[in-house]
Amino acid sequence: MSTPTSLPKRPRPLLDPKHRKQTFWQIWVPLCLSILAVLFLAVLASVAAGTTAVTEFSNLSTIYLVLPVLIVGFVVLVLMGLVIYGLARLLDILPVYTRMVQGFFRQMAAFIRIWSDKIVKPVMATRTRWAGFEAARKHIGH
Repeated sequence: MSTPTSLPKRPRPLLDPKHRKQTFWQIWVPLCLSILAVLFLAVLASVAAGTTAVTEFSNLSTIYLVLPVLIVGFVVLVLMGLVIYGLARLLDILPVYTRMVQGFFRQMAAFIRIWSDKIVKPVMATRTRWAGFEAARKHIGH
């Protein structure tokens, strides 16, 4: 079985302009607004921390407590984006290779079936003759 040199691409459906518009307004705009809101709140917290001398250390400690969570959250967001991208790429090539593996196992099943029939044939022929002989002997002796 030979492997193809270039993999055929999965056909992409034609996108409706309405779908693109919905994707923009339902996914990208809320995502960007959420990121901007978090950044605005972080800047607001840092500005508010420096306004009074009494609450300066408490606001500063709050920033130091929130900042690692924001950084870890951003790293998780980037990793999730990479996983989604990797799965999208994998879905492009996976059907081709699964079809190849399925064809290989079909060939192996046919090969095993043919050789198992060839191996069992002499035994089955001997047992068939012996069963015929036994049946004839019982019939004659009856």
